[in-house]
Amino acid sequence: MNNGLLLFLGILAAMMSSWFGFVHTPQVQFGNLLPERDEITGATFPSPRSGSANRGRAIYRENGCASCHTQQVRQEGYDFSVSVSDFGTNTVDVSSVLAGLSESYTQGSPLPAVPYKLAEGVDLREAEQTVKKLSNAGAAARALISVSGSDIERGWGIRRTVGSDYLLDAEVMLGSVRIGPDLANLGNRNSDSNWHYVHLFQPRQVVEDSVMPSYAYLFDKRPVNGVPDADALRYDGELVTDAEGRQVIPRNTAKDLVAYLLSLRLDEPVFEAPAPEQEKKATPSEDAETEASPASSE
Repeated sequence: MNNGLLLFLGILAAMMSSWFGFVHTPQVQFGNLLPERDEITGATFPSPRSGSANRGRAIYRENGCASCHTQQVRQEGYDFSVSVSDFGTNTVDVSSVLAGLSESYTQGSPLPAVPYKLAEGVDLREAEQTVKKLSNAGAAARALISVSGSDIERGWGIRRTVGSDYLLDAEVMLGSVRIGPDLANLGNRNSDSNWHYVHLFQPRQVVEDSVMPSYAYLFDKRPVNGVPDADALRYDGELVTDAEGRQVIPRNTAKDLVAYLLSLRLDEPVFEAPAPEQEKKATPSEDAETEASPASSE
């Protein structure tokens, strides 16, 4: 009898600890989070999606896109550097301090052009000490963060994803397999909607080694009678056609799906994941890593 009671209490304790770990703790951490408003720009993060993008999200989910794509940028490390935006007027003191901080600068020589970067790859404490020395001499300097990791190097995001990125998502489609690239920041990597239409219809026309199947059912095919329709797909200035030579027109489902893909942006720095100051948008033709599939290729 006593053994039975101990067994029951042991099972109960295990279940309660699991519940606290997997349900209660995440609720305490994220349950009361709300979108934040930037006091300077007035922008809200995360930004609400349009109705078309929300419909496209349903299409993305229904086609099992998370089977081939993730929506989570991983970050493996970070360090700091110091940027000088103005050396000020006290050139003698600034020159002396700069000579002690930078191996490439000799005291008394002309001050380098700004912005000038030094102390790269240091920790926050060393960066702050360097900023303090320069500021005391009369220069304007600040610490900059640099993040690192394979996802960052691929250009999939400028920072890691955090819980607040998914506040507006009822179902978070993180994914676990990357048959195609991560899509968390796709809207910034490639904002050319026409590219995405062509990619959905004929993936290998825009990405030669793509393994994504064609999603031709998202498009209407019509004979070309004289002038092609204004919405007809074009690539490199040429009309995109099917095997029978018909023009290809995106349906509303294709437009909604592309609207959702373009809404995937990871460009706002947040407190727990600061972003480096860099160019956030790339050209539509950057490389095959902009590939996006609406369903599993398996």
